[in-house]
Amino acid sequence: MRSLLTALKKASADLPPDVQAAMQKLNQDDGKIMTKQLHAAVSNLGNAKKSLAELSLARANLHTGWNSFLEAAITRWQRYSEEFTQQDQDLAGQIEKAKEAVKVCKENFRSLQKSEGVAKDDATEVISDEEELTVPSKVDEHMCQMQESLKALKGGMEEELRVAKRQRLEAGAQDTQAQEGLGSTRSTPSLYGGGGK
Repeated sequence: MRSLLTALKKASADLPPDVQAAMQKLNQDDGKIMTKQLHAAVSNLGNAKKSLAELSLARANLHTGWNSFLEAAITRWQRYSEEFTQQDQDLAGQIEKAKEAVKVCKENFRSLQKSEGVAKDDATEVISDEEELTVPSKVDEHMCQMQESLKALKGGMEEELRVAKRQRLEAGAQDTQAQEGLGSTRSTPSLYGGGGK
């Protein structure tokens, strides 16, 4: 159609006045159509940039929220771990004192046995010399396992936080490249702390 209009424009002096008027009207309509298409293209580009900016912001907010969650979880775990360690140390100290008290009571009991002249076979042994308090050693073993598990969990959470931060930086770089790919000519602040275009 355009090639026909171009050919008719070249020969417009030889055309009858009604054909020339129709050609002029077509040229005006063609200009209006072109203007509408340009406006639509500019509007579509604006909408695409707006959508990209909104999605980039939503992604940045997601990453920020995840990082905040991980940091808070690590802090909470550290606090719980410190409290647990302190309570465990307090209880271990109390256990040692209780063991010492048992030892003193056994010695007192034996002293009384000797002073009263009671034969060992005739007396009731409260705690034998061979008896060991095995419960605390099992507790100690479980506590060590628990501390190792907590350290592993903390390490895993810290690694997750590092990965999330790295992903956030990579996402910011990708978003910046995408915005540059749309041909933005105005300056936009970066959502990830770096300079925008």
